[in-house]
Amino acid sequence: MRAPRTPPDLARELEARGSARQFARFPPASRRAILEWIESARRADTRARRIAETARLAAMNIRVPLWPKM
Repeated sequence: MRAPRTPPDLARELEARGSARQFARFPPASRRAILEWIESARRADTRARRIAETARLAAMNIRVPLWPKM
């Protein structure tokens, strides 16, 4: 199964931070989980924060941790 397509706003942020290549190298299941996390944001500002965090961490080759914080 292939990972969903990267939304345009995330793609722009990844390109701007130079982290598109690193994000593309993440395993498909990780990319899918990250994209679902971004898509689940109810507010535009939440989505923007999640996109910025994803791009920032991808630049360091780190996947966004998606487990609940305690």
